[in-house]
Order: sequence, then structure tokens, then C-alpha cells
Amino acid sequence: MNGERPKILLLGFTIPEPAAAALDVEAVAPQTQNFANALTDALQFGGADVTLLSALPVLDFPHGPLFVGRHDFQRFQPKSAGETIPFVNLMGLKHATRFVSCLIQGVRLLGRSPNSRVLVHGIHSPFLLAAVLMRRMTAGIFVVLTDPPTVILASDGPLRRFAKRVDGRIIRRLTRQFDGAISLTDDLARTLQVRSHITTEGIVNLRRVPSEAPPRATNSVFTIAYAGGLSQDYGVTNLLSAVQSFTSDETHLLICGSGPLEPHLQELFDPRISFLGTLDASAVQPVLLSADALVNPRPVEELAHLSFPSKLIEYMASGRPVISTALPTLSRGYSDHLVLTQGSSAEDLRRAIDEVRTWTPEARTRFGRAAREFILAQNGPETQGHRIAQYLQDPVGVRDPAG
Repeated sequence: MNGERPKILLLGFTIPEPAAAALDVEAVAPQTQNFANALTDALQFGGADVTLLSALPVLDFPHGPLFVGRHDFQRFQPKSAGETIPFVNLMGLKHATRFVSCLIQGVRLLGRSPNSRVLVHGIHSPFLLAAVLMRRMTAGIFVVLTDPPTVILASDGPLRRFAKRVDGRIIRRLTRQFDGAISLTDDLARTLQVRSHITTEGIVNLRRVPSEAPPRATNSVFTIAYAGGLSQDYGVTNLLSAVQSFTSDETHLLICGSGPLEPHLQELFDPRISFLGTLDASAVQPVLLSADALVNPRPVEELAHLSFPSKLIEYMASGRPVISTALPTLSRGYSDHLVLTQGSSAEDLRRAIDEVRTWTPEARTRFGRAAREFILAQNGPETQGHRIAQYLQDPVGVRDPAG
């Protein structure tokens, strides 16, 4: 490292919190925003000057606006450097207009800040292609890999499935041209054949966790919470079945988020389950802290080795015990601080929930606080920020023999 502060142009969906509140997008893709803001904070902890070039996260038209305009982040927070890109919010046109806007605005921003590194958050093909085309203006192009490319969901129609397959092929060709990657798992980086990579399972967003883990208020009913995507693919159906196997005076579930199961939850009248709807990111933490334990029901399936649920980082940082399926990407350190299920079924979840339900409040507090201490030390923004900033300056990382 040469002692200079690295300059980074971050392409993605990062919207600083004051801008997110003003533009009314706090409740859209909250987990993505949580990671994006934590990444920005970590890079700044690592000594980098970060400029944001972001696509505003909006629902697809007609649920969201047809045209999304450009916004300068300094309007909402003077110290925030960067802007959003305009695009047309229709399938096909969305990718094309995001690419054109990103390329035009990216060239302008790189011209103002030469010798910058471009970091793309996520495998979004318009951003990847723009970064490749801008490469000669940069000190290197890198990508943050958080999920497998274009995962096809059970709820996707034929046209969306076809579009995702085509997009996946494009993404794989583009990622091979990057200088390196920050990946949530080793297998994900190797699948996309990047030249080198370092791994980080996630970064704690200190703005979204309490300064200390407050004790759980005494309550006669054992309460668990889930915040995230409401989809069968994420194990939510199994979680609901597990909770419904208890009596109403034994266990209560607080659940929030959005997804295909949202209509079912809105119509569900069950005293054991409280559906809180889609919450702003700032409203999720109080829900987690009001529970005795938190649950990650994601099934252990074919693609599980390619991802690491970001909600686990937020859950563990809350200081509450976390019940999780035994995902293959969990290292020994994580496993020691989680209550792992034997499988992914509703019955497996029920047994793990029942185990934690029998613990004393003091035992749950000790377990949760130990997990919090572990995750803040392992995945705090200062620790991860220095690792990432050093890697971007000197991308040795893990070399893939296939790269």
C-alpha cells in the first residue's frame, strides 16, 4: 500500500439512509440496503474515499414508477458523495437504460477522480458491463458477490425464467474480466471464475444494531421472530408449519417482510402468528429485540453452498439466540454461536424452537450476548473494512487455478 487514500466508485443500489427516507425506498429490499450501507461504512473505516453511483431500488412497474429520475445524494446528506441513475422501469428497458446511464455518469465521475477503483455491488449485468467498458479509466475493477446469478424462483413465469437464463450467461462472461471479487462464499467466487477473491460472510451495520444487547422483557409466551423474504424458497412455509404445531400459549411468531407468501399471511388468522407487513429497515430491529429468539429457516438445498444469508449477521448482532438450519457455508465459529437444526423440515425447526423455549431467560441472554460479541469482532465494519481496502489496493486474495 502506498499510503494514499484509495478512491472507490461503488456501483450498485446503495442509498444513504437520509436519502432512502426522503425518497420513500426504505422498505424496498431492506436486506440489500442493510448490506450496502454496511459495505460503504466499512470501506470508509478502511480509509477509502467512496463515491456512490446507484440505481434506486423500486418495485417493478406498475407497482412502482415507470420512470426513475436522477438524484444527487448531497441534497439529503452533505457528506454523501454520489448520485442515482435515471432509468425506465420496464423489463428489458430497465437493463438497457440502467447500462447507458451508468456508463455516461460513471465516465464523468471517473474523469473527476482519476486512478479510482470501481467496485460493483452485486451481479447486475448493466453495472458489470459498464465497469468492463470503463476499465481503462480505472485502477482496477472488482465485484461484490452476494448471491448466485439470476436464481430462478418457483414464482417466476416463463418469460422471466428465460430472461434470467440469458442474463446468467452474460454475467458469467463478464465476471471473468474483473480483477477480483469480495465474495460471501468461496464456492460462489469459483463458480463465476473470478481471477482472485477474498471472502466475507457479511458486515455488521452498526446503525442497525443496539449499542448493547438489552435483556428481553419478561413474557409468559415464548416469542420468536423472522424478518426477510416471504417465500417457500426461504423456508417460510416450514417455519409457519412449525409454529402451528405449538399451542397459542407456548410459542408466538412475529414475522415481517415481503414476497409471494404475503397474501397468505395477510389472510391468516392464527393467534400464534403476527404478520407485521413490510417494515422500514429502522423498524425491523425493535421487532428482533422484542423476541426471545430469532429464526433462519432457509432450506439446505442445491445452491445453499453459494450463499450466506445476510440476516444471520443482523440476527447475531442483536444479542438474541439464533436458530438456523445447518447451512454448508457456516464455519465452526458461526456454528458454535447458533442453535442448528438437524434438517430443514418443519419438524426439525419445531424441535430446535422447543429446545430454546425450555432454556431459562438467563441462559438465552448468555448465549445471545456471546454470539453478539463473536459477530462484532469477526464481521465489524472496521475489521472487514481494512481487509477489503487492502485487498482492493493489492488483490492477491485466493487465486483460482481455473482463473
